[in-house]
Parts: sequence; structure tokens; C-alpha cells
Amino acid sequence: MVNQKDATKILNAGKTKFTTEQVLMIRDFLFSLAEIEYNNYINENLKEEEHDECYTLYPSEYRRAS
Repeated sequence: MVNQKDATKILNAGKTKFTTEQVLMIRDFLFSLAEIEYNNYINENLKEEEHDECYTLYPSEYRRAS
């Protein structure tokens, strides 16, 4: 996680200047978004692995069920 000093330096590099409270809120919000994205990535990879392991149907030679 980026510390408060570095976050303030990064966010205040442009024209808009943020207060300490705003910097902390933005940093916490971005951290929450990153955590959500990470969890989604992990869940998608787990689903793919589960699907590969339990996939028991194979394509038919004649593309017919019977």
C-alpha cells in the first residue's frame, strides 16, 4: 500500500490540490477497488480450474448424442 506521504505527492502533482483527508479517502477507495479486482481475478481462475477438472463430456465424432 502506498503511504500517505507518497499518495499526497502523487495526487497533488497536477493542478488540483487535495487535503490530507481527501488523499486518504482516495487512497482507501483505490485500495478497495484493487481488492475487488483481485478477488474477481482469483475467482475466475478458480472457476476455470474447476471446470477443467470436472469436464466429463467429450465432443462426439459424429456430433450426435445417440
